[in-house]
Amino acid sequence: MFALLGSVLGFGTSFAPKILETINKGREQKHELAKMKMSADIKMQMQDAEFDHLQDMAHHEEHKRLIEHDIAISKETGFFAGLKKGVRPIITYCFFGFFLFYKIVLVMEAMRNGQDMAAISDVIWDPQSQSIFAAIISFWFGSRAVEKLK
Repeated sequence: MFALLGSVLGFGTSFAPKILETINKGREQKHELAKMKMSADIKMQMQDAEFDHLQDMAHHEEHKRLIEHDIAISKETGFFAGLKKGVRPIITYCFFGFFLFYKIVLVMEAMRNGQDMAAISDVIWDPQSQSIFAAIISFWFGSRAVEKLK
């Protein structure tokens, strides 16, 4: 009986080192996998930060080139140089004139139909008009405010 039990235990314990080695390998592999995941996450964060930095640099370079272009245009003289300098302001004035004409026509039509001032003010200063004015103010004066913040 003891001989049989000793044989079984001897046979069974001969597998114990292999089982323990397999368990340890599994733990090591899990640890290596966790390290690889952390390394990949860190690399991804570094790439995101580098991408953001490159975008900021590109935006700064573009802004710098636009300013240099505006300075070059402002130094030119003559009729065509004046036309080049006036493109943005002329377009702005034309659109503002059309916008003002359109709003005046709306107010006159509302007054002819007998609407009260509250309804007329809703026609004049609607969300679309607010958006247009915000865009115009941001275009003309936004970059100056941003430059002062930097």
